Amino acid sequence: ALSSANKKFETLYSQKTKSIATDEKVRHTRAIRADITTVYTQLVGYINAVAPANQATYKTIIDSINVVISDVKATAAAEKTREETAKAKADKAVLGAAI
Repeated sequence: ALSSANKKFETLYSQKTKSIATDEKVRHTRAIRADITTVYTQLVGYINAVAPANQATYKTIIDSINVVISDVKATAAAEKTREETAKAKADKAVLGAAI
């Protein structure tokens, strides 16, 4: 019984630790997001201003930025899908338990 209780505690403690670490990452990301947005806006503004005059020089960086944007959008869409799926499963479990 003690061994079983200890294993359950270790599992719950591990899950809580992971949850706290995730919360910290989210807070850190939100804290630096404004700075990142400012720098990104300045970079894009600069590239948009000078790229038309010298397209060959800036093509590679523009293509790279577009790839990053596509990756971020795909990651956000996948995360949204995972969250919706998890919510649907949780709702289904609650409904199944209520029946």
